[in-house]
Amino acid sequence: MEELIDADVSTPIWGTNNLRIIRYEPTAHHIIPAGGTLAQRVYKFSHQVSHGLSVRCTRGLQHKDPVGEFIWLLGHTQGGIEISIGIDAAFIFQQTDCLVNRAIIQWGGQGHTPILDIVCAVIQEFELLLGCSANRLLTDDERPKVQPSDFVALDHKSYCRVLVLGSSEALNEVERTAKGFCADYWTLRESMGGHIAFKLDLSLYLLKKRWSSREIDELNVGDLLLLENRVLPTGARSLRGTLAFPDDVTKQKSYEVYLSMNDENSQIEFGLDDPNNMNVEESIPEKSPIPPHEEIQLEIMAGRTTVLFNDLCAVQEGTLIELKEHALPVVTLSVSGVPLLEGELVVFQDHIMVQVTKRLD
Repeated sequence: MEELIDADVSTPIWGTNNLRIIRYEPTAHHIIPAGGTLAQRVYKFSHQVSHGLSVRCTRGLQHKDPVGEFIWLLGHTQGGIEISIGIDAAFIFQQTDCLVNRAIIQWGGQGHTPILDIVCAVIQEFELLLGCSANRLLTDDERPKVQPSDFVALDHKSYCRVLVLGSSEALNEVERTAKGFCADYWTLRESMGGHIAFKLDLSLYLLKKRWSSREIDELNVGDLLLLENRVLPTGARSLRGTLAFPDDVTKQKSYEVYLSMNDENSQIEFGLDDPNNMNVEESIPEKSPIPPHEEIQLEIMAGRTTVLFNDLCAVQEGTLIELKEHALPVVTLSVSGVPLLEGELVVFQDHIMVQVTKRLD
């Protein structure tokens, strides 16, 4: 079923040059300086048992509280990466009503209370949230000897209760898992996607794709260029083209679209995700093939439209948007982004074509 997206021209268009420069701006929870040497992100959660629960992901900022009295375990992420998990002894008592500390672990031996099971019970409650599991207790030789500066912490009422140490890959995996359970994260993500918009340039496809410099030089006022047309079931015609990010010089991210026009508006219908995998009409046969190193692509720039980030993520085949910014039927013919000719869309022998109206060079 076709989906209609109303691209609102009043939506602000953001670029990096419009963003405020932050040199150093610490807050209660998030610290992200411009230098990029350290960062701290906090994800808050609503937990049925423990209120005031949050996951804090820190890089380059030393942990402020001593971790020597933490109970340390060897664990793994869901992806199987090895990590060290430290648990505050007071938190173990709070969650299990069992007193466990370093002295008890050193004193306890074979046949005594399964201390590992008691400690793991704390992790099991937050196993989905952190995406990790514990395997065994670490020995004194394996325990961390210095205060960590890269870690993921499970905080309860502003106190660090669980500490996860490991490689950058492991910590990133834990953060990805944790923020997926944070309602505020998804709310913010949805909100930003409803305010940030992209401007996409519309270019049309010529049926002749291979041009030499001589052929382009010989183009003159009055010449007709055939565009790729698609006949709709109603008998009307639409033009095949692509929407591409204007700053994307490599054109690696573009959308195949079809442009249709009537007296009221100009409308774009999205086609397949990858325009390079299309079964399209063959180009006009050329009597003398052009050497590859001499080939020139003539671009037909027809307009620009604005799409919100959320709407862009929801684009699928058949999605419709209006072409808001254009000068149709006037188009610009360019080579590598440099305008060379102006033209006008005309109907000739039941085909929509471009007629050259002016040379710009």
